[in-house]
Amino acid sequence: MSRHLHTRITQPLAAACLALACGSAAAIVGGTPTSDFGVVSSGVQVLPNWVLTARHVGLGVGDVYSNGFGSAVIAARYNAGSGAFPQDDLALLRLATPIAAPALSLVSDALAAGSGYALDATLTTGANQQPRGYAFGQVREFQPNYETNGPTPSVPVNWLVTYDNAFGAPYVENGDSGGGLFAGHVTGLASGAPLWGITSVAITGTGGQGQDLHASGFVQLASYRGWLDTTLANDLADAQALNWTQLSPVPEPATGLLMGLGLCWFARRRR
Repeated sequence: MSRHLHTRITQPLAAACLALACGSAAAIVGGTPTSDFGVVSSGVQVLPNWVLTARHVGLGVGDVYSNGFGSAVIAARYNAGSGAFPQDDLALLRLATPIAAPALSLVSDALAAGSGYALDATLTTGANQQPRGYAFGQVREFQPNYETNGPTPSVPVNWLVTYDNAFGAPYVENGDSGGGLFAGHVTGLASGAPLWGITSVAITGTGGQGQDLHASGFVQLASYRGWLDTTLANDLADAQALNWTQLSPVPEPATGLLMGLGLCWFARRRR
């Protein structure tokens, strides 16, 4: 099922029509094989009993979550919102038994909308760590809301958007949903790279000259810090709490590359 959505991305190119898709397994285009992001699967394990994933990913109570460190049954699921995709595309999963994996820090800095950025980041996928598990990219903008043509004029999405100057690789594809965006360019998590966002959407389309355009959208975790901390505190099954850390350093916003390109986007849910 597809739903026609509208938004604005800014770039001095001709108007384009992009597809926003979350579906069956694929892999990061322009990525590199790895098994060094073991906490990343169709969700990212951030604590022994807690996993962050995209809300549209169909992992529910009673299902088994697996990553490079082990498997556990999902005992509870909490959704950041209740609206239709892509609104608030974030969920928390509590595992019935812990998986012995390194705990992650989360980026506490919340980027502002309306500015262009050039912040180094690493895109990762768990569904297909082989052959293309991670890739280096840049966060170029923050998009807090998504314009729709439905009864609600806009919905909160809080996306960190990554792309290069030519809207080429690397970018996520169907099946990468629930993966992680990490701060900096890293080849693994031994350096302690903090988790910045959760993979929400793959964006593809055609520009005015017939060229392919690609970008990737990740839910900015700092936008949901209050909800995340409160949800963990109110679940009395354990006393685990998230560790938040600042980006260091945070460059000044760059001149925005995105300057007034109207796009029509389509959304397809996985299940």
